[in-house]
Formats: sequence, structure tokens, C-alpha cells
Amino acid sequence: MDGTKACGLSRREFFISLFSFLGGLMAYTLRTEDHAGELGRAADQNESVNNDIYFNTFGQWDDWVPVIVGYSADPANAIYRYTTIGKTVILAMTEGTAGTSDSVNLNYTLPIAAKTLANHGWGGVIPTAVDNGSAVFNVIWDIDQAGTVVSLWKYGGAAWTASGGKAGFTHGSIIIYEID
Repeated sequence: MDGTKACGLSRREFFISLFSFLGGLMAYTLRTEDHAGELGRAADQNESVNNDIYFNTFGQWDDWVPVIVGYSADPANAIYRYTTIGKTVILAMTEGTAGTSDSVNLNYTLPIAAKTLANHGWGGVIPTAVDNGSAVFNVIWDIDQAGTVVSLWKYGGAAWTASGGKAGFTHGSIIIYEID
């Protein structure tokens, strides 16, 4: 970096937040070479790397064991982790080996209940999952306001198969929602 422009802004610091479910949440403060970087050093005089990047850990990741509806035998080699940043919860979930399905539903209890917010909920898409031993794509997840579970739905609203192998989170899925 030549010290004069960063993303079109002269002599200004900018921030990038990166989420990593394996390494934790780190905030990187990038600065130009001739800017003092007061904000980056304000947090306990953190060490710099190559005089440009400061590392500050915001979230502590913890394991949790969700109660799962949808299996007679839960997935093996599963990892369920979460962190909170202010009033935001980030879940990182991976199921290494499919469990045995016994229901057309698939629900996981949350580590912390969602925010009570009228007419609102949280949702997104999980790229791949397993139903009856086969890959399914674009699985929808949703959390209702004040919800205590995250529910997974097959794309198009089709029910899960109540037998065979099933896994909702096959490739390290990230879910983000708000809390009170």
C-alpha cells in the first residue's frame, strides 16, 4: 500500500470483519502507512503485523448440544458452535456423518432464544444437506421471532423423508440471528 489511498479514501482507516468458525472472530484494522492508526492500537496496544493489520478478538466460541427433532440416531462427528457479539449470535454447524431420520421435520434448539420482534424472523439458505441418503440443495433455515429453534425446510417446501440418512448441516453452515 503506498500510503495515499485505500479503497479510494485518502488517509482514512477502514475496517473489515471476517468470520471464521474454525479460528474465531477476528477484526482486522487496516491503515495506511503514514496514518497513526489510533483506533487499531487503542485496544490494549495490540501488536501489528507488517505494520498494517491489527488483530482484536471479539467473540469467544463455545460448543453447545442442541436438542434435535428429526432423528432416531443423531448425526455422528457433529460440531455445533456459537459466539455472541453484542446482541448478535453466530452459529457454526457441521454434521460429519448423516444421522437416521425418523421424522418429516428437522429442528435444532438454539443456544440463546431469538429476539422478540413483532412481524420479524431470520432465515437463509444452506447450500447442501442429505435426505434419505441423497444430497439436497438450497435448504431453507428459519428462526421465528422469540424462537428457540432453527427449523430446516427442503427447497420448495417438500417434507424430509422419515427414514434413511439425514444431515441438515453438511459443509460448515453459518447462521446469524439477533437476541434481546
